Amino acid sequence: MGARLAAAFAALVVHLASPAPAAIESLELQLRPEHPERVSEPVATLLHGAWIVPGALAVLVIVFWAARRGGGDAAPAYRAPAGLRAGEAGVLIDGHVHARDVVAAVVDLAVRGYLTLEPADNDVMVHVARPWIHDKDICSFETVLLAHVFTDGAKSVRLSALRGRGYAPDSIKDNLSHDLAELGLFAAGPRAVLRVGRVAAVAAAAIWLQVLWNEGAGVSAYTAAVTTGGMLWLLVVQIARGGLTPEGVRARRRLEGYREYLRRVEKHRLEALPPGALDEHLPWAIALGVTEGWLG
Repeated sequence: MGARLAAAFAALVVHLASPAPAAIESLELQLRPEHPERVSEPVATLLHGAWIVPGALAVLVIVFWAARRGGGDAAPAYRAPAGLRAGEAGVLIDGHVHARDVVAAVVDLAVRGYLTLEPADNDVMVHVARPWIHDKDICSFETVLLAHVFTDGAKSVRLSALRGRGYAPDSIKDNLSHDLAELGLFAAGPRAVLRVGRVAAVAAAAIWLQVLWNEGAGVSAYTAAVTTGGMLWLLVVQIARGGLTPEGVRARRRLEGYREYLRRVEKHRLEALPPGALDEHLPWAIALGVTEGWLG
């Protein structure tokens, strides 16, 4: 009798300790994100049209690119737009801050007598030639550039230290970009727009990927999410480079005409310069990417 009671009690414990079929099914439902009953209606709509968003962004990228490239031939111009520095012109012409724009700014300051340039071991030594602090002819980004030349009591620096990567080149480029917005030529500084856009593109892709992971989406949806981030970034690039004000558009057109003039520079003009002299047009040729006839 006692044996029977013990067996019955053991069977009851096993029964109570074992999860019911309904509990097992509920647990499996929670562990299977791909279960169709868990996908909410808005998310299901998103999954079905996953490629609509990157497709629309791609169309916008093409539209902005075409708008930035359009405009026809520029009228000839024999001088740069008034109130603009060579380094600023290099950014205005294409909306991107290049290393050559910093070089153009250095050469421009040399032409104006603030710096001297001296070849040295496959590089160029940049020296401060005369006082510049509180000089009204020095604009904001040029103040930052000169401060990096005149640092820690030194009055010279290698040009490679200003045009490469690091704190000095980045701070010069940031101020160069900011100056163009202050001049009313860009709605916002191109580098600032790119910085914000980079964060927005990464965040958009990351949020979408997290939603897809939670819902157990397929490979195609993941690809669409990554493509969306990429297309958003390309759109930001086009907006940053083409975000000109009406005055900026007019200045860019004049620069395009001036660039055509610099492309057709006469060789005898350069050969007539005294040894070591810098032509006033040289910084602009560097900034606008037409140095073949000047340095070649």
